[in-house]
Amino acid sequence: MARGENASDAVLAFADDVRELMLAEGPGLRLLGTRAEAGAVIDGFSTRPQRRAWNMQWTMGSRAFDEHAEANAASRAFGTDLRLVVPLTSLRRAPLNVHIETPMRIGAVPYPLLVVDEGAFLSGPLGTRLADTFWAVEDPELVERAARVYVTVWDAAVPLAESEAPQPLPPRTLQVALRLVDGYTDKEIAAALGVSERTVSGEVKRVVEWAGARSRGHAVALLVGAG
Repeated sequence: MARGENASDAVLAFADDVRELMLAEGPGLRLLGTRAEAGAVIDGFSTRPQRRAWNMQWTMGSRAFDEHAEANAASRAFGTDLRLVVPLTSLRRAPLNVHIETPMRIGAVPYPLLVVDEGAFLSGPLGTRLADTFWAVEDPELVERAARVYVTVWDAAVPLAESEAPQPLPPRTLQVALRLVDGYTDKEIAAALGVSERTVSGEVKRVVEWAGARSRGHAVALLVGAG
């Protein structure tokens, strides 16, 4: 597994141990399949009431906040301790994800990891035949070690508001940005939001500036991760 910057000895030791267990198909870990195949299993855990849902990932889709909105709302209603750590590069590639409502910190992520009440989930070790796999951590001792690793990474990370990542857009500007991504014209955006085209034009300029883009088209490309 990749060794992230500033990772502690405990983080690296855990990575080395689970790497050896994966390669040997040892006890305490269960192969879920490829990342794509594992998605349904992980989603099943994510929709159940959990005391904690601690997630750290290298990358996210351009609109991951849309995909997680419903699950996050249910988790907050239950009182789940939600946490997310991502590297700064991830939000620069997909800036709309600063609107994910899960408490988010920005920092070095040594490897993708999700910790929930019943276990944890890890990606396969890079540079091996298992690189595209995903695993469930089921041994209680390994789950507890995974939780300690997560806390180490979380404590070293920086809250979004204190980071160099783009900061969330005001609600109306965000709605304009989302419709730009969906291909709406200014006239269509104005009708959808009940405002004037002049107002929309001003919001579009704000979106372009926020994305650090050269033009409207460049802003859309950046927002969908194609810039």
